[in-house]
Amino acid sequence: MDNGTSAGRWAMAALFATLAVAGCSQPRQLSGAPTSRLADAALEAGYPQMALNVADNILAHDPRNVPALVARGDALINSGRTDEAAEAYRRALAVQPDSAGANGGLGRIMVRSDPHAAERLFRTALASRPDDPVLLANLGVALDLQQRHVEAQAAYRHSLQVAPNVTATKAKDRKRGV
Repeated sequence: MDNGTSAGRWAMAALFATLAVAGCSQPRQLSGAPTSRLADAALEAGYPQMALNVADNILAHDPRNVPALVARGDALINSGRTDEAAEAYRRALAVQPDSAGANGGLGRIMVRSDPHAAERLFRTALASRPDDPVLLANLGVALDLQQRHVEAQAAYRHSLQVAPNVTATKAKDRKRGV
């Protein structure tokens, strides 16, 4: 067994162990940021169902937890369940209208059907995260879809300036319609 495979298995074992402990914890401990970060880590590792389970566990105890609602939306969007993801993002926005994660997530869902609304959502998200390369690239997509190519190119350039590798990776998501 090579070191990369071994390291990956150890990381997954640690993630599963943390999830097991989180499942046994008191509700008070489940509502904190570390558990929301655990959902994010599961999603980053390519386990959207695990992220969804963690987010749902948090929301069972704290239904207005914005990071958990955003994590739920992110997990659902990565599972192709866009209607449910949109609902999670809207619930987060009802609690915290300026949530960058919820605005960006809902914008990704709406960009093809309503690029004007998506643009507004991306700009709201960018107000608190002005150098987020993914938000900038998504704004570029929304502007391109509105035939505002000069503005779109400026958003793409800004995205590439702040994080060239992140933008290239996320382009794959845009091709899949995410």
